[in-house]
Amino acid sequence: SMSKDKDTSKTGKVLYRRWGIFVMAAGFLAVSADAVAQQRPLVVSQSSDVLTLDPSKDTSPIGLNLFKNAYEQLTNIAVTGDVEPLIATSWAASPDSKVWTFKIRDGLKFHDGSPLSAEDVAWTYQKILDDLKSPNRGFLRAIDSVEKVDDSTVRFNLNTPFSPFHRQVSLISVMPKKTYESIGEEEFAKHPVGSGP
Repeated sequence: SMSKDKDTSKTGKVLYRRWGIFVMAAGFLAVSADAVAQQRPLVVSQSSDVLTLDPSKDTSPIGLNLFKNAYEQLTNIAVTGDVEPLIATSWAASPDSKVWTFKIRDGLKFHDGSPLSAEDVAWTYQKILDDLKSPNRGFLRAIDSVEKVDDSTVRFNLNTPFSPFHRQVSLISVMPKKTYESIGEEEFAKHPVGSGP
């Protein structure tokens, strides 16, 4: 009877070990399958086509779906309604909320490998302000001027106090100045270069 208990106990240990190996192997295969699945292209369906791939020319909800995924903005509005950093790591407003200064995250790159800098941010906003046909101008009515302070700082001078300005900048997608100017508006609208995920 005693030897029978030992045999049962050995069999239980062997089965337990085999079961553990099986579970580990299944987990490994699941992780491997998941990694392979992530390498496939992502296909997204929308109810209609976007008007353009140039974010300075479109404010439609369909366009915004694309722009929020291909480009990045200074800030992001979280599902909680809080303003979160995105391109900007921090921002500060003057006591009268007429001067806003944004610090740009180091190491950001556009999809073509070029660095994203304060120059690109200031240029994007100025381009929209100068384009009388840009529907994004409506979001920027409070801006008198925008300036690159240094490679990682942008300053906005407003014509009126505007305390939710850090929310407003979440609507403007930053574009690469050099790429846009070198390939031109029409080509950029077909082959955009963003910095989004």
